[in-house]
Amino acid sequence: MLDGGRGLVASVFATVALFILSERAASAGASVLGLQSVIVFYSFVVLLAAAIIWFTLPAGGSHPANRASDERAHWRRVLSEPGVWLQGGTVICAYCGYKALDNYGIYAVQVLDMNELDAARLNTYASYIRPVAAVAAGLWADRWRSSKLITLLFFIAGAAFLTLSQDFTASIATGLIVANVLITFVAVYAVRGIYFSLIEEGHVDRRITGSAVGLISVLGFTPDVFFGSITGRILDANPGAVGFQHYFLLLALICAGGMVLTMILSRRLTVLRKRATMHTA
Repeated sequence: MLDGGRGLVASVFATVALFILSERAASAGASVLGLQSVIVFYSFVVLLAAAIIWFTLPAGGSHPANRASDERAHWRRVLSEPGVWLQGGTVICAYCGYKALDNYGIYAVQVLDMNELDAARLNTYASYIRPVAAVAAGLWADRWRSSKLITLLFFIAGAAFLTLSQDFTASIATGLIVANVLITFVAVYAVRGIYFSLIEEGHVDRRITGSAVGLISVLGFTPDVFFGSITGRILDANPGAVGFQHYFLLLALICAGGMVLTMILSRRLTVLRKRATMHTA
């Protein structure tokens, strides 16, 4: 619900921005003005969010000095937990897939021969998949194991990326390509909605959950640092369809890595559960 909700809000804002851009685009030579208007709109949204946070969130309390030793003990437990590192690797792979969606607009223009406005529409309308996929994945994960579901989703995303990495000819319908694009949206958004549920599945002590999430986040969101640089070099080295073939092949390999990491984590959790059951018996 958390990721689905923020995804829905982001989609609504993107729809408003698209409307502003399309209205400006109707006037000749207004592309720069349209982009400026979109920037002003998002600046207003951020300032509004800042005001809401300032006036609604309570002031943080002070941390007693005697908690320092407890926090150090928590961090030692977190750093020595292999499952946390495996989850961090899983989130890295999933977040690379999420960051990959940012380049679909360029793909639509350079490979699918869409204009900039139609490409923006494709990305905006596809973003509405996020709340549906995230909530559906959450409901499914409640009835199945999250690790197994994430493994399946990595497989689906990897297969779709691998398909997109192929050298399509004119005989391949654009609809088939778009279908694979939408499949990657569904799989990536679904994984993003549930990858932190691996913490619960791993029975991480609730007293160190915050520290565990912190470490996983530091690891998992590093694609914000390196993903754009790496993929930018790939696309710049071979502009157009060839560059995107290499791009999607890299993403397929990343999904394969995510699938392997999640399978290892799932196997480890199974062993831990069996040991716990034997110990209880």
